[in-house]
Formats: sequence, C-alpha cells, structure tokens
Amino acid sequence: MNRRLHVFTHEGQRFTSFNASSLPAVIPPIPRPWNPQLESDSSPENIKDVLTTQWAYETRPWFPLIPTNPVFDGAVFSCLNHSFYSIPIESTPDGRHILRGDVRQQWETLEQKLLWCQGRLAANMHFPWYGQCPRAPRDYGYLRSHVDVTLAKKVALRSRDAFLGISAICTYFIMTRRYRPHKESSTWTDLLTNDARCPIPSTWVTELSRTFLGDLTDSVPRTGMIINAAYGLSWDTDVVMFEHFRVPIWVFWPPNVLPNKTWNRYFPSAEDIAAATHTSWGGSQGGNNQRGIRSDDNPWGAQSSDDPWGTQSNDNPWGAQSQSNDSEQTPASAVQSQPDLSCFPLPNRNSGQRHGEDWEAFFARRAMQNKKKEEKETPSHKQARLSRERSAENHRIPGKSSTIQVFEWQPQDDYNGFMLRTHITKAGVEGVWGDYNKCTRIFDSFSNQWDLCLALDPTSMPDGDDREDDDDIMPPLPKTAPLD
Repeated sequence: MNRRLHVFTHEGQRFTSFNASSLPAVIPPIPRPWNPQLESDSSPENIKDVLTTQWAYETRPWFPLIPTNPVFDGAVFSCLNHSFYSIPIESTPDGRHILRGDVRQQWETLEQKLLWCQGRLAANMHFPWYGQCPRAPRDYGYLRSHVDVTLAKKVALRSRDAFLGISAICTYFIMTRRYRPHKESSTWTDLLTNDARCPIPSTWVTELSRTFLGDLTDSVPRTGMIINAAYGLSWDTDVVMFEHFRVPIWVFWPPNVLPNKTWNRYFPSAEDIAAATHTSWGGSQGGNNQRGIRSDDNPWGAQSSDDPWGTQSNDNPWGAQSQSNDSEQTPASAVQSQPDLSCFPLPNRNSGQRHGEDWEAFFARRAMQNKKKEEKETPSHKQARLSRERSAENHRIPGKSSTIQVFEWQPQDDYNGFMLRTHITKAGVEGVWGDYNKCTRIFDSFSNQWDLCLALDPTSMPDGDDREDDDDIMPPLPKTAPLD
C-alpha cells in the first residue's frame, strides 16, 4: 500500500495522497476545527469560495464533488452557458436591472427540477448527522433586481455557480447509491423515472446521467478535498467511497501528529518521506476556464414549452453538429497550416498584444519574458523593480505625474467579446480604476504597467461599487416552508 502513496512537501508542510500526483493549485488557509459544543465549523457559505479544492468540513461532505471544469450544455444545463459578457440583463420599470425574463424562467425551472431530484435521491439514504445541504441558486439573487447592469450580471453568475452546489449533493447521493446499493437494487435513474408522484421523463434523466451531475467516470474531474490528519470526520467512511470513484484526496500532516486508526494508511513511512515529491504552490487557475464557461455562439437550446422537463424531440438533443466526410478527410497539411486570424480584431498599437492572442496567453507569455529578464537583472535594477512592487501593493490609483502606464482589457462586441489590451490615458485612468479591484488588477513591475482585466474574476465586486452592500449579493438564508 505504501508503495502507491504519494508524499508532497513544501516549506515544512507534508501532504500524502493515494490518487493525486500533485498538490492542488491553491491551498486554502487551514480552517478552525469542528466545534462539537456549537455544532459548527468554518465552512464557507458562498458557493464561489468552494469552486476550488477545499478542506474537509464536517458539515459539507459534498464539497469534494464539485466539478472542476463543468460544461454547461445539452438539454439540462445549456441555459446556464453564459459568461459575464453574454448573460442577458434587462431594465425594470423603476430603472433597476435584472436577469432577462426568459432566462430567469429557465433557471427557476431547472432549479425546481434539480431540487426535486435531490429530494428523491436522498430518500432512505444515510447523510451525515451534521451535514448541511447547499443553498439554492435563488438565494444568491438571480430573481431580484439591482442598481446597475454590472452588479446584476455578477449576481446572476454567482447564482449560476450555485447550481453546481445542488448538482454536487445530487452526485453525492448517486455515488452513495452506486457504492452502497440497497436491497431493491433499483438504479438511481429508475428511482427518478418510476416515481409515482412525479415520474421524470426517461429522456431527461438519460441526459442528466451524461452531465457532470450523473457521470462518475474520470471524464469529469472533481475538486477533491484536503483532510487534516489531526482531526477525524463523522463521515470518514465516505473517503474510501470517494477514492473508489477517483475523487482526489490529500491528507495534511501537521508536525508531531501521530497516525490514528482513521488515517493510519495515509501516514508516510521514512522511505516515502525520503522520496517525497517537492512541489510549489499556486499553479495557474486559468481564469474563466477554471469554471468551464464555454463561449458557444448559440448556447440556447430550444425547449418545448409543453414539457416541463424540457425534453427535446429531435434525434440529437445535445445539439452536436455532425461531421461531414470532407471534414474527416482533411489532409494533415491543412491541419498544420497557419491559423486563420481574420476572426480576431487587430491589436492596438503599442499594446504588446499579438494578433489573436487572448488575455491568458498574453499574461503567460509575459511571465516567461519576465523570468528571462530576472535572470539577467542587475542588483540596481532589481532593487528598483522591487521598490515599484512595494509601492503598488496598496493598489493606489496612479497620479497624472506618474510614469506608470495603465491598460484595460476591453471586450469587442463585433468579435464575440474577444478582449483587446487598450492603453488608458492619464486623464482617463480615474474613470475606470474603480471598476476593478485587487483581484482584477495586475501590476507588472518589469514594465511598470497595470493591467485591468475583469476576466480574471468576473464575479468579483469592483472597488467603486459601494451603492449596495454584501447582503444584496449574498443575503441571509431565508426561512422557507418545506415543499409539499
């Protein structure tokens, strides 16, 4: 068993895993332990905080099952396939802004369907005593109006991400039924389609089984979880189940913690420690791609208004385009030819952006260039650069006498939202600076330039948006009556 144990060390901290070959890209801070007196832990309430790998929490056994790259397509989830630039917002009679009516209706219908599935899948199933279900998407505000378009879009996207929460707990119950089957041996799909009160169309359930909610294969990578070896979990038997379905599990070993019965098999031997893999933190998250937001030109699949489950009558409900024989016989020389850049706008002069280069590729290329510059940097140049970095830490707006340049990544409507790096004049910096925050501003000390890029964190709140408080984005959990 120990021969398959992977050991990772970084700055004196040690992790082990049987099914992960590297550490997560981002390790969140170690949370406070479960408080049995208060029956609470420090698990995050906001769905945005759990879209990446989290620690194991007593109240959230479904956290590890959040998909890392959810694809919003097909008959079930296509209505969620939107980015910050494509999500439709409309005005209300009182001058506020809200998610467009048809999309609200589709989201509300999908939410009701998934909550119904959650209830049926949970029937007669074990769930941890202190376990808590995720908040419903409507609790995040997509049904409410807001003071401006930007805030309405961010609230809508955060609500969209909440569908991943209720999908994850449905996955949890599906996984449990697969791993610990009941005597009646009915499948989870049969459970949904054969319900006497509300039988769900088999075609819709089949489509659901092909999504990140019902697909338990390796084709749907999940965030996994980090376990603190100093503490146990009331649902520690689920860890074996997660490993069976190849959900990544890491165990953190604080100093002077001895192996106990629960995590004994994860305890590294002296040989394991000697051969430990040294790795670094903070791998690239990939911006929007981390959440798997797709940029299809037509993300909206037509749904029948007569069927509340949205089953489609066409032979191919996934909307996949068939490939012709010509495309299958494309010669290799054509595949290896230069890419067609005619669908991309020309970059702005002196922006440093290449033709067809998106913001992620630009930042990656610049990071490689900076690494080469650092290798040849003189002590005096390094001192000056580090001084610029320290001055930029507070994100103070550059003054008109400053030599710092500011660039804003602006989406081009005529090119499907492709972003161009655009230089902002000193007079114009004040007008755009407050539209961003510390998550969406990047300072490059080598070039002495700021980049303002909303795509770095589309759902974050800009510094200048102080007209509505956090309760408008994340209101207190409402008290609702149980559904009949």
